[in-house]
Amino acid sequence: MGRTITLAAQAGRRTTISWYEPGETHRAHRHDQAQVSCLLAGDYAEDSLSGPREAFGGAVSIKPAGFEHENRFGADGALILSTGLADAPFAGRYRIGRSPAARAALAADSALATLCHGLQDGGAMDPPAAWLEGARLRLASGAASAEVARALRLHPVRFAALFRAAFREPPSAWRQARRLSRAVSGIVAGPAALADLAAEAGFSDQAHMSRAVKAATGFSPGALRRLFSAA
Repeated sequence: MGRTITLAAQAGRRTTISWYEPGETHRAHRHDQAQVSCLLAGDYAEDSLSGPREAFGGAVSIKPAGFEHENRFGADGALILSTGLADAPFAGRYRIGRSPAARAALAADSALATLCHGLQDGGAMDPPAAWLEGARLRLASGAASAEVARALRLHPVRFAALFRAAFREPPSAWRQARRLSRAVSGIVAGPAALADLAAEAGFSDQAHMSRAVKAATGFSPGALRRLFSAA
């Protein structure tokens, strides 16, 4: 069930970073502690009695202790930073939402509580129309948003609005997230050259990829690879 590395641990609190392989599935399970998690790269679908959710692009998940859920990780896997908390009164209900400052918030108790109180749950998602799912796959393969809109005979602004309504992300953000996910997946898997991974993922060069990976995960590509190669 993935590879998990403990980054910090103290009484009643444990912060970890986990890598889940592409296509990996976790059957229904529970955690003994409340858990606050930030998706650093990749994506996953989560199901529970609260309904289906999708998480990608910096999503934050809050789960009370004992909350039952199951996960299906996407085609590029998922890199997740989590904090388990024995005492978390602010994590009394299940939520998945967005927060650009999530990674930094996991570093401090006060910031974590503020994050959890302010997180807006995106709610359960209805299955998207087949043509929208097809558009999402084309974007994931590297097609530009304007190109996909033209193929669908839609104005780019109209296409972007329909895409965002269905997936809660604009097409450009989805495409960028997929690029990052492909890069992180290759970095963790190893041993491909970083320059090759950058080109395959669609970055202009290795430096461009390195900046994106460091900004999203807090680790350089080399540090991230070393972290999981030692696990």
